[in-house]
Amino acid sequence: MIHWEEPWFLFGLLALPLGMAIGFILLKQAQNRLKRLGKPKNTAQTLPLYQPKRLLARHFLLGLAGSLLAVALARPQWGQRTVETERKGMYLVLAVDVSQSMLAEDVKPNRLYRAKQAAIHWLDDLNNDQLALVVFAATAQIQMPMTSDYGAARLYLESIDQLNPDLQGTSLKEALAAAYKAIPQEREADAAVILISDGEDHEGEALEMAAKMADEGIEVHTLSVGLNQAVPIPMGNGYLKDEAGKMALTKPNKQMLAQLADMGGGTFADDPHPEQALNRIFAALEEKQRESFTSEIKEEGREEHAGWFVAAALVLLSVELFWKNTRKPHAKVWTWFGNA
Repeated sequence: MIHWEEPWFLFGLLALPLGMAIGFILLKQAQNRLKRLGKPKNTAQTLPLYQPKRLLARHFLLGLAGSLLAVALARPQWGQRTVETERKGMYLVLAVDVSQSMLAEDVKPNRLYRAKQAAIHWLDDLNNDQLALVVFAATAQIQMPMTSDYGAARLYLESIDQLNPDLQGTSLKEALAAAYKAIPQEREADAAVILISDGEDHEGEALEMAAKMADEGIEVHTLSVGLNQAVPIPMGNGYLKDEAGKMALTKPNKQMLAQLADMGGGTFADDPHPEQALNRIFAALEEKQRESFTSEIKEEGREEHAGWFVAAALVLLSVELFWKNTRKPHAKVWTWFGNA
């Protein structure tokens, strides 16, 4: 579909019928003058340079050239344009804990909600970064692959909920393993993982995974959600109980998260307000000297094609300008190129 950037110039298409109308009028006037001079056969011999019928053709060329210029001024656009741009950014993976302990209400309304809101607010600060989303409990999964579509990331974050209750528990190692898979192996820029959790790890071996990622240039940053106190975990109309029937309590393992960040070469952030903690991590990321992404951006309907119409109009004007005004091979007439 053709898009016209300046559609008002399309009124210039009237140049063609206007030029033809003027040509017909001038041709009629010329024929009337020739009739007064004598018979057409005689006037053609005595006035070889005067060819009224060619006048109509030349006005047609002028009108068509004017119409083409009008189309060019209207700036027709269609097709597809691919633009390569250099962007400063990072590969980022946001790993969010969705285990049962994240339903604790030591931060209102609960840890999971505050983690989600902090991440959604953080999206506003991103610019040119590629982002992936991982959710985890006892297992982990890539919720959103690497993308620069922050609108899609916002929708994914808003839809985050608990995983299958049968797979409860928390494995920080599984979270880091999934984040590692989400980062391209042959990457153009720096990479980092931001893990948001209360730090309760029921599996272990997360420190070894963080060290492995740091060796490959992938930073591991951690954000602790929840206050430094043991609180119950809401479950239905009551609270979660352990196997002995006692109320289960959860307390953030800030020491574990701090060790992960240390082993991963990243930043550990702890604040009653997760939004501020995430801002501190982002500030630390901003201090890094980032490599450049080279990416292709495809834009539909924005390819300019005015030049072709200008070129065609110039060709027609050149033909009209250098048109020889004779049909007689022996007639000597002056043109822009000299005598013919």
